[in-house]
Amino acid sequence: MRLFYILSISFLWFNTSSAQFDIVELRNPSFEDVPHPGGWDDFTKRRTIVKDWQDCGAFFFQKESPPDIHPNNFWKNNLPSSQGDTYLGLVVRKNGTYESVSQRLTTTLKKDACYRMSIDLAQSDSYWSAYTDIDGKRINSKDNFINPAVVRIWAGSGLCNNGDLIWESPPISNSKWNTYSFDFIPNQSYQYVTIEAFYKTPVLFEYNGHVLVDNISAIKEKECDGQADEVVVTLMPGTPEEAPKKNAIPPHLRRKKNKTPKKEQTVAKSDIADAQNNKTGKKKIMEDLVIDKIKVGQTLPINKLYFDADTSQIKPESYEVLEELTDFLYENPSVKIEIGGHTNGVPSHKYCDKLSEARAKEVAQYLMQKGIAARQVEYRGYGKRKPVASNETPVGRRRNQRVEIKILSIS
Repeated sequence: MRLFYILSISFLWFNTSSAQFDIVELRNPSFEDVPHPGGWDDFTKRRTIVKDWQDCGAFFFQKESPPDIHPNNFWKNNLPSSQGDTYLGLVVRKNGTYESVSQRLTTTLKKDACYRMSIDLAQSDSYWSAYTDIDGKRINSKDNFINPAVVRIWAGSGLCNNGDLIWESPPISNSKWNTYSFDFIPNQSYQYVTIEAFYKTPVLFEYNGHVLVDNISAIKEKECDGQADEVVVTLMPGTPEEAPKKNAIPPHLRRKKNKTPKKEQTVAKSDIADAQNNKTGKKKIMEDLVIDKIKVGQTLPINKLYFDADTSQIKPESYEVLEELTDFLYENPSVKIEIGGHTNGVPSHKYCDKLSEARAKEVAQYLMQKGIAARQVEYRGYGKRKPVASNETPVGRRRNQRVEIKILSIS
């Protein structure tokens, strides 16, 4: 009798211990719906939607079409589904827009807990779409959207909110489904997830491409074993030559987990700027970007930031100052900034507004793709409304053509 009692207690303890691990279910994880190309529903007078998922383009890129549901030979794509009857098609466009979907989870993802999930990804041999130009004109592109895109998965505090980037795939070029299983650790508690197509990084220039998505698993909490960076790729039969090898999340997405605490030190505040300047052996480009110096409302120029003429394309020689800004925001998560774009006074207001916003957005996207939380970054185009010098001289026009950061808050 006593043995039975001990075994019963052990059994109850085991089940109680096991029950502590959550399983976070997604609604419609294999995108089951009536196949349709993304566009305008004449019956509802609304953008077409994906069942149980929010189209994030309705918030951010309202002039662009929403995602497609396959297969029905839309865009010459007829790949059979990986799970169920249908799957999702997401595109990236050369105008800097991209598609994503989001939903509220059934259970909250817990801060610092360990989770595992998987997703099936593929690419079609042929995929066609349209996009808008800088003037908002719809272009039926003659380009095949065949360039490989990546999938980024975000955990957030609201629909289409990019709080933590929990995984980024390699560029997807396999024409049959591969399953990607990966672990992650949220830095905050979140109740929303966003699935996003994006350009392969670093983004030297935007391009037309696509990725197909199916069979997202439930998010299963697991024991933390230090393997959260590992990505395991399972190949579908018949595609060994197409599959990427076992992968790891890029280093810039791992650094929050790999960073080891520093021992307590007593450092004079006057020495902080010098220490930051000298830690890489180089003088800082943004010398005043020091946590003990900045104030809310302060504006700082991003020096040595260059774009191709009349475009939002960042030149490679700009990466040094952008990495400096990335490091500062990563080391100071309480700081929130606005990226402000400005132009000289020569072109029209319409042109200046679009170009300045596009450049500010490009900088903001660079920071977020490097792992900076979306809550830390806003962007805005001011056009030619806030000159800092005369537009009558070449030197003055160059000074007005700039991108700045404004300190919005330090919590």
